[in-house]
Amino acid sequence: MKKKIYKKAGFWIRFLSRVLDVFIFGLILIGTSFAFLSHNKIEIGYNHPYTSWTFDSTWKYITWLIINIIQTFSLFILLPFFTNGRTIGMFICRIKIHYLKNKKRIQIFKSQIYREIFFGLSWSFLMFLFIILMYNPRFFIKFISTNRDSINFTTWQNVRISIITTFSGLIIFIQLISGISVGIKREKSSFIDKLSKTETVWEKYQLMEDEPKFKKIPTKIVKREKIEWME
Repeated sequence: MKKKIYKKAGFWIRFLSRVLDVFIFGLILIGTSFAFLSHNKIEIGYNHPYTSWTFDSTWKYITWLIINIIQTFSLFILLPFFTNGRTIGMFICRIKIHYLKNKKRIQIFKSQIYREIFFGLSWSFLMFLFIILMYNPRFFIKFISTNRDSINFTTWQNVRISIITTFSGLIIFIQLISGISVGIKREKSSFIDKLSKTETVWEKYQLMEDEPKFKKIPTKIVKREKIEWME
């Protein structure tokens, strides 16, 4: 019986596919933003171009964040689940996720969840933090402003900003460690690959004869009768 042998993808092609995924995600994020943002003038303490774009109401802002959470979950978890381990970036780069031991659909879904704990799921959770900690759309507009340092935030607002920036920095740090481990290890796998029992491979594969499996036959101890020799 022949089996498929895949060649593992290296650091740079994996990095390129992830950059493409983030770029596509960013385009969709910007597109959905214009569907909810309005060109209104608001006062936040200084004159800045970003002050002209804001959310008319809190429900528009919350809806926009929820849509982005669904979008993140769909692009990085559901899409690979239904496309045999491929994101859009992986499609373009001709690589895929190879599930090592999990063959059933529910096990593959669990592996994909583990694989995206420190990326897709983490960014989704970060957007959920925005809903909890930055439920006010005006506060959010101030937070993303390029002249944020000139704004006088309250103590509680600074605490919420610190929580969000620390969590986002932690996600980026873990991703860097994961990427570096792929680049320096000979087996081209990261701790995330080992956690999810997956590997990133090229789509092309070779068919090789599977090694025959020999069935072990249990040994049976036979008691021999004692023989007495007669003189």
